[in-house]
Amino acid sequence: MRATSKPPPFLKQRSSTTFILATVALGLFTDLFLYGLVVPILPFILRDRLNTAPDSLQNLTSIILACYAGSLLLFSLPAGIICDRISSRRTPFFAGLLALAASTVLLAVGKTVWVLILSRALQGMSAAVVWTVGFVIVRETVGSERLGVAMGSIFSVMGLGGMIAPPVGGVVYEKFGNGAVFGLAVGVLGLDFLMRALMIERGAAEQYGVVYEDGGERDPEVSEVGGHARKTSLVTSIRSFSSIRTMTSTEQRQYQETPGRQVQNESSPLLPNININPELDPELKPYILPTPTPYHLPPFLYIELTSPRLWAANLATLFASTLLAIFDATTPLHAYHLFHLTSLHSGLLFIPMVLPYLFLGPLAGHLVDRFGPKPLSTLGFLWLSIPLFCLGLPHAGGLSEVLKYATILFFCGPGMTAISAPSLVEMSEVMQRYHAANPQLFGDVGPYARLFGVNSALYSAGLALGPVVAAGLGELVGYA
Repeated sequence: MRATSKPPPFLKQRSSTTFILATVALGLFTDLFLYGLVVPILPFILRDRLNTAPDSLQNLTSIILACYAGSLLLFSLPAGIICDRISSRRTPFFAGLLALAASTVLLAVGKTVWVLILSRALQGMSAAVVWTVGFVIVRETVGSERLGVAMGSIFSVMGLGGMIAPPVGGVVYEKFGNGAVFGLAVGVLGLDFLMRALMIERGAAEQYGVVYEDGGERDPEVSEVGGHARKTSLVTSIRSFSSIRTMTSTEQRQYQETPGRQVQNESSPLLPNININPELDPELKPYILPTPTPYHLPPFLYIELTSPRLWAANLATLFASTLLAIFDATTPLHAYHLFHLTSLHSGLLFIPMVLPYLFLGPLAGHLVDRFGPKPLSTLGFLWLSIPLFCLGLPHAGGLSEVLKYATILFFCGPGMTAISAPSLVEMSEVMQRYHAANPQLFGDVGPYARLFGVNSALYSAGLALGPVVAAGLGELVGYA
């Protein structure tokens, strides 16, 4: 039903695709910026504020960074489950911001290791909510057909946060001290809060009769059914599924003419009794789940455990985040021991690796949308093998060795870009096929928040694993 109250000011602008994507991108930027702000200065905070012994810096740095990832792992799936069961995405999005603000305050004033650990745990909780809910908002706003380029663009903004945070943190800490670093963090949090407060979800805007023609998981014919974006009919899910080229136009007409199909109106149930005819789309057959599922597993869990494509996408996510965490944990200290760089110069070393995100993210997303996730992901892993092998070549020395190290980090950037976005698109495509083939199991909303929650959990598992692996291998065999 339509809302009878006066619409909010600038309703269409605040619920536009551009503004929603910008808000989500800023939320993810803020999370990575505040995380990266601490990476190069954490060893110096431990040394200067907590008087930590030099031989304990690597272990404590790794433990504190791993606590962020452990918290992200712990809360990602619960965040997805809760998000799938509530009508508003905005509420958990704000809750995540509050947790991030509390984390920043604790890190600014903490004088014990336990307070710093609690701070990182709160930031991990915030990231679990923001990442899971943010990706769901993106998918609901742009739909599956343009998900790759949307994710690629967002990853570019996230990459900007990852790129500028370490050098900015190093510069500000060295020149102005601890207070200035966290004053900057508060400013970024304030801008993020303003954007989230202004954003209006598509579903809320549609209650005032706003109709969108730029994609998303809505159909103009049913955009006002139930008055909410996620309360659309299963027709929308099937049509969204056709956007990944599994239903031809002839098959869509056959579906529309299926005997017994009910026309949707405001008195229709939200979950009409539609049986998918495998003859209309043979490609759906492999995605129809047995009833009941073996061992009576929940359908979502059964899919996660038995789908080879989801396994591949999940492992790609795990590897990418593990590698990123290893870079975060080792680059500042390796640069300090090898080149005697300060926190400022250690932070600057992150720029070459993250710079490709700014320019290659949208291009990578476009390639994923056009050719599918597999080719780009495969190429990215092959590319990464070369610069990773070369990272052990620089040795102690002057500027030439620093430039050699920075150049190798730069060539890691395109590979990291190529393996980042495809896994999310692959997971979304696979789950959309299962949703289309088994609409009675997942309802209108679908299991996408849980899906992205699993992705965030695996990403965080890699972030937790990376520093531990880095510390262990560093003590056993050294950096190379």
